[in-house]
Amino acid sequence: MFGDVISTNNGQITFSDYVVALSRLCRGTMQDKIQWIFTLYDINKDGKISYEEVLQISIAIYALLGFQVDPVHNGKTYESHAKKVFKKLDSKQTGFVTFEQFKDVCLQDETILRSMERLDASNI
Repeated sequence: MFGDVISTNNGQITFSDYVVALSRLCRGTMQDKIQWIFTLYDINKDGKISYEEVLQISIAIYALLGFQVDPVHNGKTYESHAKKVFKKLDSKQTGFVTFEQFKDVCLQDETILRSMERLDASNI
């Protein structure tokens, strides 16, 4: 359902893909947001999130922030962040995170919930 919003078959994101994804993130339900974020992390689309996928997304997020942020980030920063996130998500210590596990963590973590609620632009 959400994989088609992330990218086209050739790996490129069209403007339409971008607008649909942004709409779901800003106006979708909490379930929509959780599903979209899970799909973002599930790079290989196997229905599970691995540590390696969390690391790749962490690197991408820091790349978007640029090197002008404080504190300065590097390879150790990416790994530290990815380990922290993955440890929180992989509470069963199976080496992967299913959508149900991901959803449960998101719905139980007040910080994550507040972050997702900030994405809400339905009143605009």
